[in-house]
Amino acid sequence: AIQKLEDGNCWLLENLRLGMNSLVETLSTSNTNMSSSTPFTLPENSSVWKYDTPQLRTVYANELVSYGQGNAIKGVLYNYCAASAGTYCYDETDGPDGESQYDICPKGWRMPTGGENGEYGALYLLYNSSIDTFRAKTRVTNTGTTDDYLSPTTGVYYSSTNIGGYNKALYFRKVNSDLTLSYINSFYRKNGYSVRCVAK
Repeated sequence: AIQKLEDGNCWLLENLRLGMNSLVETLSTSNTNMSSSTPFTLPENSSVWKYDTPQLRTVYANELVSYGQGNAIKGVLYNYCAASAGTYCYDETDGPDGESQYDICPKGWRMPTGGENGEYGALYLLYNSSIDTFRAKTRVTNTGTTDDYLSPTTGVYYSSTNIGGYNKALYFRKVNSDLTLSYINSFYRKNGYSVRCVAK
């Protein structure tokens, strides 16, 4: 689903789900927001998470979720090296501050900016700082991370913004009826999180 939201941007309202359960998948500039004509390969499912190697996970509580099938709400979880199409693959404390320019979003799309001045934060403020409204408009939810994928209570969405070796991702948490949302937190780039895309 695609929708133009109150910030004037067109957003994908589903989590990205490129990737397979037991096969590699090769992406190119013809269909992806990549940096060069050199193909980028998404690996199969990972179990040990690293900063400098592309990794993903498509299994949630024994449910297999692959590109073109499965649950579009959950999508696929990527580490940042994979999310950036192999262009931002640094160790924990390394990596330049600022925006990563390339990612695995479809051609013509990109990851949103993060942090206090980013696009996630701007949307939240446009919705009168209402978590319920933000969630209803963007359809973000607690789809899980690689830390809690068997019983997900959180959802973390990578941004293009990196500061001090960390990513300024969107954080959503729901426990019973209690909702928490933050767009200024920093997250480890080795962990598997969701990816949303905004039109260029």
